[in-house]
Amino acid sequence: MLRKVYWIKLNDTLDKLTAKVGFRRVSDKLYEPYEITIESWKKEVDDWQYRGNQPPERVVQLEQHQDIQSFLQNLGI
Repeated sequence: MLRKVYWIKLNDTLDKLTAKVGFRRVSDKLYEPYEITIESWKKEVDDWQYRGNQPPERVVQLEQHQDIQSFLQNLGI
């Protein structure tokens, strides 16, 4: 499960968005390491498609993150 998403926009064009994302598990530990990944979305005919290996639950969490959601909406998702 995703506790928080940190991301840095790496590249955005008319047909692609790439983001650096840090996933972190929910835990009672004082420090829990981040899993860093590079995620991308590519423009298909009339829709944006996620291009990555994350499970569907994580993709939903990614796309619901306020910054990523806003960015994808501005690109026309």
